[in-house]
Formats: sequence, structure tokens, C-alpha cells
Amino acid sequence: MNRNKLAFMALTVLTLMVSACKQEEKPQIKLSVSPTELKIKVGEVGNIKAKVTPLGTALVFTSSNDAIASVNEKGEVKGLTEGSTTIIVRAGKETKKVSILVYKPETDYSARMIGNKDNKLTPPFYIPLRALMKERFEDIKAANQPFGWRYINDLIGKKPDEFGYYFAPVTKDGEDFIDNRYIEIIQYDYANEHQAHIELFTNIREDQNPFSTEPGKKIIKEFAEGYGFTTNGQFNDSKGKIGYTYTALNGKLGKNEQLSIIVYAQPTKKGKYRVLANILYHYHKDH
Repeated sequence: MNRNKLAFMALTVLTLMVSACKQEEKPQIKLSVSPTELKIKVGEVGNIKAKVTPLGTALVFTSSNDAIASVNEKGEVKGLTEGSTTIIVRAGKETKKVSILVYKPETDYSARMIGNKDNKLTPPFYIPLRALMKERFEDIKAANQPFGWRYINDLIGKKPDEFGYYFAPVTKDGEDFIDNRYIEIIQYDYANEHQAHIELFTNIREDQNPFSTEPGKKIIKEFAEGYGFTTNGQFNDSKGKIGYTYTALNGKLGKNEQLSIIVYAQPTKKGKYRVLANILYHYHKDH
């Protein structure tokens, strides 16, 4: 056998060996989970869906705190007590994490209501925890209903997951307001891309910008104070798109959950100035 044949045979054997090694390599495992965040009530069961390739790869679900939430081999998560934990999903060396928040159903709404039930201009409405604004829908409805606030998303054609929840003091058919309270619409904007907050659309409409007149400033301050925003109230110079503002704090929910209000005015198509407001949340963890 000449050298050329020997070299060819050696090359052939080497090629076969490399091919065999490649065939023995295990396919790469890919893992994805949804959702990446889950909020459930105590006693409620939620589901984590995991997709893994190759099919048949073993999945392992574990909870970082079994006292708060447990999880089984199907990815079913049960809320056990109020708190936060993490569900860890493993497939081979691949790992994904799902944040879990377990909360208790509300039983007493009074602690989270702002406003004054004895003042027809400022009837109370419910302030949900910011992190649970979407999940507290039934609580918002139940707390607001006795004070004339009706859920109106269907009446105005707004999808909750795009715009949040809308409430207004209107008749069942939505044709008329039931009284002349300051607020015409409350928007619980959990769908906001930046941060969940509450927007207020008032019935305060003036021919002149209310921030430029003493009577206008007086009604703005009365509106804010009627809803408990009585600390550090001040009128501010015109800045940015919304112009002049009035800001103040509400400490009803405690030091760890401060509320602030930003009141401003915008021109309407009918030539009036309408007073609007945003309620923002402030938690120590935000800073």
C-alpha cells in the first residue's frame, strides 16, 4: 500500500471519528417561562407555563420560600401566606425565575379610602396598592360603589389592559352624572408604561386658566385638600407640557406609602380650561 493510500485511509478514519463525536453531542436545551411575574391571592392557584426543547427534557419547579407559595411538578403555584417569593424553573443547566406576590383579599376598605363622605363635592374613592392595581379590580368596584362610582369601561369603549379601569358618578345608562361632585372620572391607570398611577378628570372648567386667578387657585386648593392632600401644598411655576401646577402630599396610608397629587389645567375644545390631576405613589423601595 503506497503512501497516498495510507494518507487517504487515515483521513477517512479521522473524518468518521469527528462525525461520530458530533453525533454524540447533546442538543442544546432551550427554556422559556410565562409569565415572569405572578400575583395571586392567599389560597389561590396560578400557573407557570414552561416551554423546553428538546421535548421531553425534565422540568423541575422549586419555591425559594415554601411558606409563602408552593409549586408542584406541573408549575401550579399556590399562595399560602402574604409575601413575596421566587419560583425557580430548571431544565438541565438552564434556569428561569418567576417573581411571586401573594396578597390577602381586602375585607375593610375604609383604611384605603380618601375623600369625605360628608362632603358632596369630595365623596371617597378607593386607593389600591400600586403593585396590585390590576388585581384589586373587584375590591375597587366594591369599595367605590356605595359612593356612586360606576365602572364605565364598557360605556366608553376603553380596554382595561390598554387604559386601566375607569369609574364615574353616572346613571346606569351612562347618560347623566348623578351629582356635581368635583371628580367626573377616575382612571386607575395600571397599564401605564412608566408606572401605575391614578388620573382624575374634574368638572372644574373655567373661562380663564384657574392658576391665573385667585378664585381659581382657591377651588384648586379646596379640591386637593378635600381628598386629604393637605401637606406641603404649593403652587408651582409653569414647567414642561402641563404648565402651572399645584402639588401636595397625603399621608393617610402611612410613612411607607405616601401619596402625592399634581393638579394642572388644560384647554378644552370649547375654549375652557379644565382642571385635571394625577395621584402618584411614593414607596421607600422606589428610592
